[in-house]
Amino acid sequence: MLIAIETEHAVIHEMNVWPSMTVLELKQRMERKSGAKVAQQVFWLNGLKLKDDKTLNYYGLRDGMELYFKYNYLPTGIVTISAKTNTKTYNMVVNETITVVDLKEMIHQLSGIPIEPMTLYHGETPLENSTPLFAYYICEGSLIRIGIGDEN
Repeated sequence: MLIAIETEHAVIHEMNVWPSMTVLELKQRMERKSGAKVAQQVFWLNGLKLKDDKTLNYYGLRDGMELYFKYNYLPTGIVTISAKTNTKTYNMVVNETITVVDLKEMIHQLSGIPIEPMTLYHGETPLENSTPLFAYYICEGSLIRIGIGDEN
């Protein structure tokens, strides 16, 4: 069944799930999709906080329904992240409040990769230039994938 997941930043993720999936399994899929760490995720359905060990069927979730997603993480400021191309990894210390375009500039300074053809991803999510890193759940230890032109 296909459900919608609305984040606190009004981003909607569509996800195919099955009724027997536990909330913990949903969190693990959300981490792969968005990069949000499982331990900080909370899902809500009609004002009810969902428990990790319960199935989606237990909560009566049906095709087309929407869950609300909250990420319990406050930006702490300075974090170490890694940005990776197909061949090289760059470790950087950044402030979580900088924008994606600022991160692209830092990557350009380290790698020489031009900013224009560069697309950054956290999990499966492409990052928009004007958005701050913390809005994409980028925190200590996060891995950012660098796509260049047609490599995306």
